Amino acid sequence: MTRLKKADKTKAMNNFIDEIKIDGNISRSAKVIGISRRVVYLWVKEDCKFKDELEKAVTIGLHNFEFNEQRLLLLESLKQDGNVLNACRKVGITNKTYYNWIKKFKKFSCLANNAIAEGINKLDFEKRKVKVKIINELRKHGNRETACYKVGISTSTLKVWSCVDYEFRKAITNAVKESKESKKSNLVV
Repeated sequence: MTRLKKADKTKAMNNFIDEIKIDGNISRSAKVIGISRRVVYLWVKEDCKFKDELEKAVTIGLHNFEFNEQRLLLLESLKQDGNVLNACRKVGITNKTYYNWIKKFKKFSCLANNAIAEGINKLDFEKRKVKVKIINELRKHGNRETACYKVGISTSTLKVWSCVDYEFRKAITNAVKESKESKKSNLVV
């Protein structure tokens, strides 16, 4: 860029500061307003006020870049079920991009870990509610297939849960027994 008049230079500096607040990237911001990085570094050497404004603008830009819309959507998606792969698919990024962001942005990394924990806790709570519903349906009907149908899960899910959770398996067995006993007592009366 050729030598600028003082008014044009001031305008270019202000435009550059505004541009860098977007993502904190000096190269991209310089290219957008049509100057080289070399010019920016000369301005930094010459003008202490510009240097201070630039440091503040870069900080703002990095913060804005760290919490762009896509990352915020990703955090919301992680809060749903705690599954990184599903969240990445919903937002339209690869899981490799997610892990790059985790390495690059410390605040985002902390928030992502908290969102994953929240999602897992939410799922555990939802799963407990479904398990209670299944037990209640088993007490009414005594039939695993019917209980699963009423609650809205597959019988294979029920089998997996009962294999993994011994207490749940005992509760299923007891609920089926209770159902059979109540049917017998209804027949006897």
